[in-house]
Amino acid sequence: MFFFIRPKHLQGIFLAIVSTITDLIGKQLVRFSTLLEQRGAFARARTSLIAGIVISAVAGPLLDLGAYAFAPASLLAPFASMDVIWNAGLAPWLLNEKLTRPRCSAIVLVFTGTVIAGIFGPSEDRHYTCEGVEELVVSLRTPIYLAVLLCGILFSTSVLSRRPRGDPIRGMALGLTAGTLSGNMFCVKLLIELLQISYNTSWESVWGTWLPYPLLIGAAFFAISNLFFLTKGMREYQALFMVTVFEGAGMVTNAVSASVILRELDYMEWWRVLLYAFGLCTISFGMFVLCRSEFRVVKEDDIDFTPGEGIQGVDDINVTPGQGEDAKGLGPGAGVEASNLEEQAQIGNGSKSKKGPGACFCFAKAF
Repeated sequence: MFFFIRPKHLQGIFLAIVSTITDLIGKQLVRFSTLLEQRGAFARARTSLIAGIVISAVAGPLLDLGAYAFAPASLLAPFASMDVIWNAGLAPWLLNEKLTRPRCSAIVLVFTGTVIAGIFGPSEDRHYTCEGVEELVVSLRTPIYLAVLLCGILFSTSVLSRRPRGDPIRGMALGLTAGTLSGNMFCVKLLIELLQISYNTSWESVWGTWLPYPLLIGAAFFAISNLFFLTKGMREYQALFMVTVFEGAGMVTNAVSASVILRELDYMEWWRVLLYAFGLCTISFGMFVLCRSEFRVVKEDDIDFTPGEGIQGVDDINVTPGQGEDAKGLGPGAGVEASNLEEQAQIGNGSKSKKGPGACFCFAKAF
């Protein structure tokens, strides 16, 4: 056998999968709040938004705490991308999003990479002590990793995320930033190990030192900070796009942080390390396929209207991966059908467009 997963690890995997389901519910509620706003149901939209944020901020992290108490971080990391599978089944049904062929291909690649990384990833328990945890925290690897992480986040937030709303680069930056922050679970893993040590020995032996408090602050920071970027991304872009980028980035970051800081790959056979890395690369390639297809859609379907020509009162109509399909099927006031929009565009200068109460103009084209 190439791998062996202990019953204890199965408990952690089960909790990790349940966590992905609750996380998806939170993300779907955040996205649904935007669709409710398009319908004019602002009270329901506010309730949906708050519920989604609370579920993502509370239920998911609590389940993650339980999962990391039973299994290594590198083993659990790939299962975070199961969120993509649940989202592929629910988003077309609940959010009226289109499951295109490139999106299906990306989802299959992410799932395949998850299975490969889960099979060949670390599966052995490591015995932690207070001295061992402290050695990992103060190691030179940790500040170098955090410095690289900080530079990447600053570049994403100060350059890429400042592009116009609907730009796929902005969407990818928001998803990558949120996923990268969310994927740094090494603080949670080490904090859980310290809790177990204090339970087996004495409370003062752990909590009477400085060690658990930076880990507690780091775990809270990574769990909360990603919600800002995730909420913004889910409200601007379709769930099939944003969830795939978010979960892929989170999974890869989790695996990298577990390898660099926790050193969970140091004692694995070289061929297992290669196959584990191949699984991570497969997931990354799935994200690339998805993002490439979204860029192509925007390039082919982008429609620009000169102010004063065609449709009055609308300066720009941009087809984006976040708004191309969501207005369909939402009832009066949610959008204008593509056929009506094309007919109005052909009328020329001086024509008046028909607008319902609270209508937003969007061009939905199957891709």
